Amino acid sequence: MQYPVKSSIRVIGTMLLAREYDNKDVCIMGYPQEVASNGRQFLLKTTDQKNIQVVLSQPIGEHLDGMVQVRGKFDGQRIQAESYNLLLPELTGDFDDNTYNEAVKFLSK
Repeated sequence: MQYPVKSSIRVIGTMLLAREYDNKDVCIMGYPQEVASNGRQFLLKTTDQKNIQVVLSQPIGEHLDGMVQVRGKFDGQRIQAESYNLLLPELTGDFDDNTYNEAVKFLSK
């Protein structure tokens, strides 16, 4: 059985903080910083160096290290995450944040 894939808009932190994407489904890349003691929230430092709070429906079951991709609804202050993917260091070792940021901005026009 196939389930419909929910569409989300790829964004960077600056775009979220400009409040253009309130109540929208978004996809964002970044680096987890501080995980709450309950394991259901963490601070994400985005590829453009902004801090965005991420809230999960279930506690994190693994150590978050490196780069993650988060999908969820941005409520104007935080992302209510539907999912997150930890990206393998082998795939992100030479990831260029600045080039990625420029590509996201270009594609959002």
